[in-house]
Amino acid sequence: GTAGVHVLSTVDITRRTAVTAVTPDFDLYCSITTSALATGDSLFGAATARMQDSGNMYMARLEFTTANTVLLALRKIVADVGTDMDAYTVPVTHVAGTYIRVRMRGIGSSFKAKAWLASGLEPPEWHAEATDTSISGAHAVGTRSITVTGNTNVNPEIQYDNYEVVQPQTFTVTRSVN
Repeated sequence: GTAGVHVLSTVDITRRTAVTAVTPDFDLYCSITTSALATGDSLFGAATARMQDSGNMYMARLEFTTANTVLLALRKIVADVGTDMDAYTVPVTHVAGTYIRVRMRGIGSSFKAKAWLASGLEPPEWHAEATDTSISGAHAVGTRSITVTGNTNVNPEIQYDNYEVVQPQTFTVTRSVN
């Protein structure tokens, strides 16, 4: 398939994928799902931005709960301390293999996120919003996955597809000469 996969073979150890960002401002999309329904405790997958390292980043994190609900958290991790800046319950029942689409935007100190069933239309409203100045550099964009103590899935996977950074767009202007 075309999806990127993080296999969570170890509890409480994150898996991350990242590419260098060209600017601190970003507007990105990512579709996220799990290979199995969460058992014992939740599974987590996130689109990340301004990722300096494993302990400093912003993210639009999806929590796939044992009740098959999906929670979106606009979250920051600074010096290894995670804080939800805003949250939203996505109005879907999670089915393993069914993607949830996430959009996250950061311009300066303003952050927004939304999530919806990937097979549906993007909602016009933002579901989570926050202002924060903890991390200002471009660093990297990417993904982050984790399973926590209490989860009893054996080697669950968080799958990522259709990752797009739509802003900033870059272009070259060539001036014509007569």
